[in-house]
Amino acid sequence: MAQLIRRQCSAFLLNAVSVNPNAELLASLRDQIRHPEAWDEFVLHANRNRVAGLVLHNLNQIACQELIPESAREAMRSRAAIFVDKYEIAIQDLAAIHASFTHANLPYLLFKGAALVATVYPNAGLRPFADYDLLVERSRIDHAASLLEQLGYGSTDPLPRKYYLRFHLHLTYSRKTPRANIDLHWSFVGPYDLVTVDYHTLIRRARVLSDSPLPCPILSPADQVLVNAIHLHKHLSYLLPVLGHPDLSRYVADSKYLILACDFVRLLRHYTASHPIDELTEQMKMWNVSDKLQFCALLCRALWEEEEHLTPLLHELRVKRRASGRLLAGFLASWTGLSHKPSRLSGVTPTRLLTLPVVFFPGSELLERYYRAKTPGAVLLRRIVHPLRLGLLMCMNLACCLAGWARIAAKTGWSKLHRPR
Repeated sequence: MAQLIRRQCSAFLLNAVSVNPNAELLASLRDQIRHPEAWDEFVLHANRNRVAGLVLHNLNQIACQELIPESAREAMRSRAAIFVDKYEIAIQDLAAIHASFTHANLPYLLFKGAALVATVYPNAGLRPFADYDLLVERSRIDHAASLLEQLGYGSTDPLPRKYYLRFHLHLTYSRKTPRANIDLHWSFVGPYDLVTVDYHTLIRRARVLSDSPLPCPILSPADQVLVNAIHLHKHLSYLLPVLGHPDLSRYVADSKYLILACDFVRLLRHYTASHPIDELTEQMKMWNVSDKLQFCALLCRALWEEEEHLTPLLHELRVKRRASGRLLAGFLASWTGLSHKPSRLSGVTPTRLLTLPVVFFPGSELLERYYRAKTPGAVLLRRIVHPLRLGLLMCMNLACCLAGWARIAAKTGWSKLHRPR
């Protein structure tokens, strides 16, 4: 019975956050949720996935707010109001950062949460965010970090900066009063990914919205779609084996990242309304993220049957379900906890481990694009060298991490390693 309740709540949540919620379908799902504790779980999942405000907004749009009990509506309304108030503070924080970076002649851009509020969501209560994501050129990270420190932000990274610059994609900064967090990026992906992005071009194409209180430059429309596809793929790619499973909505709801799928679909609709899809297709080939966008399109089509805007991204896609993939999907259906509950030790799920062969042994097309290898001989050489290169990088990563921990433990004791993030 508990599994059935979870399935019904997840299905209702999934359809309530869609771009075009169906009132009849939601009413039918509502009639199947008869247990009061089910609505407590529904609110919990809505809050964890950061879609409480979006659910209320969509139901209000189709005049169906009464489908949710008043107690649940009030709980989600209070949650959404918190982020509306936080956005006002965020605008002031970002204005100070913008003034500091502009005065120092340091190009940068803002992406993800705060930028999405200004782009595709009507108000801040519909798109909560926990930090400000800034992108600067890697060579100017030290300059950007010093400017943030002058504004009262302090580093929360336990390891030396050179470790993150070599093996990670951002530094983290926070301020206690008023509370604010910043991820200072120089990349969107880790050093083991085959994505190729020209960050100089990204910053050059950045734009400032004239009709928004947000002062920061943000990504161009095509770049926004691609970056959010990379982010969605990063968090939910382990769901690939279960895309056709009837409990997919529950997998996504339990993942805590449903809001990222909402971002992707809304960004894609926003983009295709005013830009030709050919530009996006060309960009995704240049970035070498065709597989990531196609996965995101498959996921969103499986969730919402959104065909019109997703079909161009699925063009020429070959989805080969091998026997091993079908066996894995059946296994995950029996042991559902394995698909989304990360290990407390390493944050790695069993299905994510299955992506390692793809990382170490990519297909010829990826090798050709990433290494510009044109001949069969060059591809064969890269097929041998690539896993050796990644293996060396991972060993160096582990060694640097262990050395950093040992240095911190020797100087400050183990308490600093376990401080809350």
